[in-house]
Amino acid sequence: PFKPKRPDGKIDNFVAGYFQPGEDVNYITLSTEGEDADTFGTIFHEYVHFILNTNFGSDVPAWFNEGLAEYYQTFQIEEDQKVKLGLPQSGHLQRLQQSKFIPLDELFKVSKFQLLQTGSHSRSIFYAESWALLHYMIQGGKAEAMNKFVGMLLNDVTPETAFQDAFQISYAQMEKELRRYVEKSTYQYVNVAFKNKLTFDTEMQVSPLDEAQANAYLGDLLYHVNRADDAESFLATALQLNPQLSIANLALG
Repeated sequence: PFKPKRPDGKIDNFVAGYFQPGEDVNYITLSTEGEDADTFGTIFHEYVHFILNTNFGSDVPAWFNEGLAEYYQTFQIEEDQKVKLGLPQSGHLQRLQQSKFIPLDELFKVSKFQLLQTGSHSRSIFYAESWALLHYMIQGGKAEAMNKFVGMLLNDVTPETAFQDAFQISYAQMEKELRRYVEKSTYQYVNVAFKNKLTFDTEMQVSPLDEAQANAYLGDLLYHVNRADDAESFLATALQLNPQLSIANLALG
């Protein structure tokens, strides 16, 4: 009941979770009904969007934004001290091995707005190919060129010019290399061992929400995802329970 609306006004049913930025608050929203790995993977994915949005705003290319989020989605911690980054996503690999790739000149031009308007299958291919491209660049020794490419795009250089300058190869050649990459049987990932154990569990602060606060946050979330009509009943309930609740008064106003 808290899925966002697409640009055409319809509810977006093709999401497992989403990051909703705002000038006053940022939300990571997801269902907790799935497996723990899926739940945490969604959180990691959406948290990458938060980091990119905080540092670069909304100008980050959609393929890079989603590809990097998918890359870190498989983040794993072991023994509070060992981290795995860039584990392969078998679902993406199977989808790409059985599907036609999106040409890179089209992939690089897809905007976030356009991505939200696409159907389930096309969006799945976009996510899978963006993940594969980021994984190939990071694990294949092309991270420096990738950084240069994205930096030029953020400075309004055309994708064709930026790509040629950064990678010194054509789109067609990169597409061939990417196709070979997704057909491999094994994939590299990064192991990181920290000197000291990670202690964020002991440092994290958690506080319960009463019924008024819960309704206020749900109403505020719906307001931020352009569902004002649905938000109003939650906000009204919150204010019936606590008329002085600032977040509910602000969102309703």
